[in-house]
Amino acid sequence: MTYMGGGYRSGVRKRKSDAKRRRLQGGGRKGINEDIDNAVLHWLQERREAGVRVTGKALKQYALQQHHKNGSQSFKASCGWFYKFKKRHNISFRRSTHVAQKSRAITDDRVDPFLRFVKTQRKRENYDLKDIGNMDETPVWIEMPGKSTLELKGKKEVRMMSTGHEKERITVVLSALADGTKLAPFVLLPGIRPLPKEDIPSGIQVYMCGSRVKSWANEGTTTEWLNRIWGRHVTTRRLLV
Repeated sequence: MTYMGGGYRSGVRKRKSDAKRRRLQGGGRKGINEDIDNAVLHWLQERREAGVRVTGKALKQYALQQHHKNGSQSFKASCGWFYKFKKRHNISFRRSTHVAQKSRAITDDRVDPFLRFVKTQRKRENYDLKDIGNMDETPVWIEMPGKSTLELKGKKEVRMMSTGHEKERITVVLSALADGTKLAPFVLLPGIRPLPKEDIPSGIQVYMCGSRVKSWANEGTTTEWLNRIWGRHVTTRRLLV
C-alpha cells in the first residue's frame, strides 16, 4: 500500500532497474519496408490484370529478390510473412471447384474385390513379382494454366491467361512391374507423319495414332504397346493388371 496525502492506494512501485531498461540495438521485431511491400503488391496486380496465374511460391520468390536487391539479406520469405502480407492487402487464393470427386465408399466397393482377385490369381498360378505388371494411360495437356491464383478479395472475375491450347493433349501409357521395375513410357501422338529418330528422347517409345486430332488409347494402340513394351520385358507366363 502507498500513502497518498491522507489516503492509501494499492499498487506496486516500479523498480529503478526497470525504468533504466532500454531495447538493445537491433533487437525487437523488424519494421515493414513499405516501399518493397508496395512493389510486391504492384507486381501481383500487374500480373493479375494480364491474366497471369500467381502462386504463393512465385510471390515469395519475387519478394525475396526485391529485399536482397535492396540490401536486406536477412529477410526470409517465410510462411508467416506470406500470411501477413495477404492479410495486409486483403488477398486470398481463388480456385475453381467444378471437378467432383467420388466418395470413398464408392471406390472401396470396387477396389477391395479387385485386390482379392489379383492376390488369388498370383497364389493359384504362382506368379513371381517380375511377372506381374500394371499399365494405364494418362492425358498430358499441352498447356496447364492451373486452377488457382492469388487475387484481391472481392474481384468478381478471375481471369487466367492462356495460349488457347489448354484443351489439346497427348496420351502417355505408363507401366511398371510388381518388383518395382519401370517400363518405358509409350507416348501417343495425333497424326500420321513419321518422326525423325533424332527428335525422340532416349528411353521412350512414340507412336503416331493416325488421327489428326485424337491420340486416345484404343485396341490398335494397346496392341502396339503389347508388342513394343510388354513383350520386350516379360517373356514368361505373366499377369497384366
